[in-house]
Amino acid sequence: MDATCDTNIPPKGCGLLTQSLETFLASLQSEWPPEKRFERLFPEASNENARTAIDVDLSNATRTMSDMINSFKYAVANLKSRRNTEATINNLPEKVLVCIFDIVGNGGYNYRGITRLSWTCAMWRDICLRNPSLWRCIDLSLNAISPRILDLFVERNRTIPRSVKIADPDSLAFPSSSRDESRRKNYEAFIVREINSIRDLALGWAIPNKWFVTTTVKLEPKLLEMLSIRCVHCTPTQESEYPEDRRINNFFDQCPNLRYLSLDGILLPSSSTIYNDLKTLKITSPTILPGTFDIISIIRRAPLLETLFLSISDGTSLFEIEETVKLEEPIPVVNLKYLTLELPSADILYILSSLTVGSSTHISLKNTSTRSFTDILPLDPRCLPCLSGAEKVAIDRQSQKIEIYQSRIPTGVCTTSELAGEPLLSYSLGPSIRLTVASLVHLVLNLRNIKELTFIDITTLSTKLSAGDLIILLSLLPDIRCVRLHSCGPDVCQLIAAHAQHGRPRLCHVLEALYLESMVLKEKDVVLMCTSLAPHIQSVSVLKCSFGKQKRHAMSILKTIQGIDLQIVDSTFNPLRTKAQKRD
Repeated sequence: MDATCDTNIPPKGCGLLTQSLETFLASLQSEWPPEKRFERLFPEASNENARTAIDVDLSNATRTMSDMINSFKYAVANLKSRRNTEATINNLPEKVLVCIFDIVGNGGYNYRGITRLSWTCAMWRDICLRNPSLWRCIDLSLNAISPRILDLFVERNRTIPRSVKIADPDSLAFPSSSRDESRRKNYEAFIVREINSIRDLALGWAIPNKWFVTTTVKLEPKLLEMLSIRCVHCTPTQESEYPEDRRINNFFDQCPNLRYLSLDGILLPSSSTIYNDLKTLKITSPTILPGTFDIISIIRRAPLLETLFLSISDGTSLFEIEETVKLEEPIPVVNLKYLTLELPSADILYILSSLTVGSSTHISLKNTSTRSFTDILPLDPRCLPCLSGAEKVAIDRQSQKIEIYQSRIPTGVCTTSELAGEPLLSYSLGPSIRLTVASLVHLVLNLRNIKELTFIDITTLSTKLSAGDLIILLSLLPDIRCVRLHSCGPDVCQLIAAHAQHGRPRLCHVLEALYLESMVLKEKDVVLMCTSLAPHIQSVSVLKCSFGKQKRHAMSILKTIQGIDLQIVDSTFNPLRTKAQKRD
């Protein structure tokens, strides 16, 4: 299915016949005299009598040549017919053909569930056109196939829903020549003519709003289930500049079966029926009239919504939010499975505070604001019931990311990959938010309102967050049972030991498991910390750490702590050099 084999493949066995036919026809068009032509074609008859005969009776020679041409044509047609009826590839079950079409040219599976017709060679196109049931899996990329193939594809069947994609941005949105303008008109005519049999329509990547509006006025997409539109847009200033808003609503009113809607840079439709059966809604950089965008109202009208993606990349706020406005009761969105918000932090808080998602909803958040914001999650725990099963919070200061998981406390030595899984909530803070102690305290307090955490995972404390700040966080979690520290400073163990022994209340007094990874440790600090955490501490795992003394000595010291399962994996035991040794 490589596009490089885009040629008509001759049937097996007819290669010599085709070559002989081409040689014969070439000789007829040459400048050789008649006797030389006959001598080249029929060497066995190259004598004086033959030359005399051809000069005398040229009509007989012409008749003979015509008979040979007809015999060649008959033989080629017969072999082609045998290929179509006897070839294995042409007799495969349709289920097998579907599997073949789901594999792209490099041998990898096509997870998008479609196959571009332009990816296939001529033979596979013939197979496709003879099996209309394959069309539901084929992406008809208009800019990559010739008009002849397009017409043939359409003529085969006009009732089976198809997938149509216009993926040529420049010549369609900004035609620079008469050829591009002609192509744009042909595409427009094709969509208008075939819209009643199109199931999946993708317009873009850069279609002007005016082009989309003038085209969609003519459409009645009764079978349309999936629609993706990316339009060139500008910043609106007055509502009168967008009279096409009403026309866009008229188009979407004609889509009763729409299940998937992706809009990029286009006016959001205010149609009352388009969202009723919608399951996937993706909105990217919408063109917003002042005071007209209300994503909460849209969500309210989409009871079956399973996936919501909302993105503003330039940090512009979607809403005019006043801090004094008191939010209403959160709207329950029980069917929502995936919520992705790439917005300024104020917009994220507003949306999360206005919704009550299901317990199985996976949330991905990315802050795009250009100013710092302290609050990370809403105070009302009803807005995030998916975190009711939260047991682990992972705070990565280096990548400015917070992830919250639902996972059991591991037993024994475990690696980072074993602790990982699909997070209930992933929050990329972005460069504008500094993950300070205040914001972390706010986060931990909110999580405590939902459920007591049992696992906290802190990464790269030494670069962005001091060990003292860790003590503040751990003091907010008196019932924490498992802590994993990664790439932290050497004074962390000493501070934990001091606060666990002399703090009021005692720090981590019920801690059961401690994981230290990629750290420089001192044996006396580890021993002091484990002794201070007794008697509840049961397991201490040291992964990829560096000690300052010989392994045998370190092991003998650490094993003196009674009742602790100590495991040291991939760690080094090198003597710590004094300052004088370092100078030398």
